[in-house]
Amino acid sequence: MLQALKQFIQAAIETDHAVAGDEVELAVATLFVQLSRADNQPDEAERAKMLKRLAHLFQLETAEAERLLARADEMAEQATSLYDFTRFVKQLEYQQRYQFTVALWEIAWADDELDPHEEALIRQIAELIYLSHSDFVKAKHQAQPQ
Repeated sequence: MLQALKQFIQAAIETDHAVAGDEVELAVATLFVQLSRADNQPDEAERAKMLKRLAHLFQLETAEAERLLARADEMAEQATSLYDFTRFVKQLEYQQRYQFTVALWEIAWADDELDPHEEALIRQIAELIYLSHSDFVKAKHQAQPQ
């Protein structure tokens, strides 16, 4: 009996971690989508960069990244606040949040233009996930096309 209870609790913990991981992935993808919409000019280069970064950040196959991005498109349509998504990203380790911010900059520059709305959104997201200003600037320079 005790062993069965222990297995039940372990399974619940593992399921909880899997759900939390899914929430982080969806939150990141949704923030990517919101960024790509910030300039009101959807772009295939931005979409391709989002897919590449999602696959890299979460070790996803291309088909998995595409499904995640499709779910994120739906979430972005219903979004009322950045906080709904940044609260999950904020749970990541600092270096992961930094890499996420680099990815945001890469997506913003994917179409070879940095729109002021995109920059403002990245700044707001960086503040909400507690990224230091110096790392915000460093991420911008790291992602900037040469």
